[in-house]
Amino acid sequence: MQLRVALLPLLVLALGLAVPSVAKSQDRPEPSPATLRAELEPGALKWIRDHLKPFASDVPSSKELATLTEMIGEAKIVGFGEVTHGDHQSQLFKSHAIRELVRQGAVSALMLEVNREAGAEVDAYINQGKGDLTKIILDSGVFSIWKTDDFASLVGWLRGYVVRTGKPFRVFGIDCQDASVDLQFALERLRRKDRKAADRFTKELQPLLDAEKDGSDLITWINGQKPEAFKLYEEIVSRLIEAAKKTKDPEAIYAAKVARQCLLAYQYEFGGEAKDFSKLPADYWSRRDVFMSENLLELNGSLRSALWAHDMHVLGSLPDYVSQTGYQTLGMLIRKAIGKGYVSVTFAWTKGSFRARLWDPSVSIVEARSRPFEAYEVSCDKPGDLGEFLARVGPERFMVDFRKADEATHKWGAIPYYRGWCGWGLNPKEWLTRPGQESSPTLPVTDILVFYKAISPSTVWQLPKKD
Repeated sequence: MQLRVALLPLLVLALGLAVPSVAKSQDRPEPSPATLRAELEPGALKWIRDHLKPFASDVPSSKELATLTEMIGEAKIVGFGEVTHGDHQSQLFKSHAIRELVRQGAVSALMLEVNREAGAEVDAYINQGKGDLTKIILDSGVFSIWKTDDFASLVGWLRGYVVRTGKPFRVFGIDCQDASVDLQFALERLRRKDRKAADRFTKELQPLLDAEKDGSDLITWINGQKPEAFKLYEEIVSRLIEAAKKTKDPEAIYAAKVARQCLLAYQYEFGGEAKDFSKLPADYWSRRDVFMSENLLELNGSLRSALWAHDMHVLGSLPDYVSQTGYQTLGMLIRKAIGKGYVSVTFAWTKGSFRARLWDPSVSIVEARSRPFEAYEVSCDKPGDLGEFLARVGPERFMVDFRKADEATHKWGAIPYYRGWCGWGLNPKEWLTRPGQESSPTLPVTDILVFYKAISPSTVWQLPKKD
């Protein structure tokens, strides 16, 4: 469903939480005082120029990727973000970076920001040749933002790797936004061991199981329920988890567990009443990240994995004034669990266009999500934009490991810049005009940063429809 990134362009900052004071300009609010940026930028520019690693084209070579793998080192989990859900360069880079890590034996699993069922379908195709690549990309539960040439080619490449080497490569969906599908799966598994219990749970959960049968989606169904329905279904699903545990079937347990996570992640959407979401506790907005971290760490075990998600999920740290609110990212929680064993790779850009769905507060999220995934041209090239600053560094494309930054660069990194992050929804009229929502310090938020001066729309995997 991919809702939260669109709702919260910069995590909980969209809730109007405390942010640093900003100076005003005639055109738009400044993300930080221009005088402070002018004072601190020269030192950071010098350090970045001395430590960056350029790459010649949008597709980095094996030699150039070797630099990235050196930066990653012996990390157990590498979080690969994307600056928007609809640009080509983020997906292209991480698709090739993951292949290089697989070739070197540095990772043996891929954790996807997709739901359990979609991850299982991709895993079955890669390891067993089960299903058809076209159907998996276009007709499965893979989110529409990743129905692209870059993601499809990675999945196809991984299937070839397994066939050629005979080595398994695991894929898991760690998201929790598909309760009706997950419950149906859990009930089918329970029915093998305890038919009566499965039939009883099916009857109790039937409205939720049917939520998407009329062509609607789960969020529309949740909005149409009374607020007290949350407590009812959460209690039933909790009992289902206990029943699944008695069967000792790990797949049934996991499916039931992520179904409950979905209900908890959208608890305050039950009832569809007008709500002041800015008054909700910060930890509500991080529930999905908390659940995804639990799922990833449980599934990962002794594996070394790459994580495919948005920048704002993979961040390994946040500014103090955000983390103090109680908000946590997926990457932060992984880092708490394994320390330096987690490394994130995030992105920045200056000019270009990317795909998104037109969205603004006057339109419901359900309506916005039905709009076309189209290319929009915006930029990060104004003073106060991180992209404008990085364009002055020199190369068109480069990567830099900010974990090694000197004191002067850390001082610069602590001041907020408009970052240019976007989820699936975009309002071009308000692009990079709200510092409380769209700006962030660069450090300590960023581990390894990949910069493209120019980006282009993601290459959607478009094939003719069946006759």
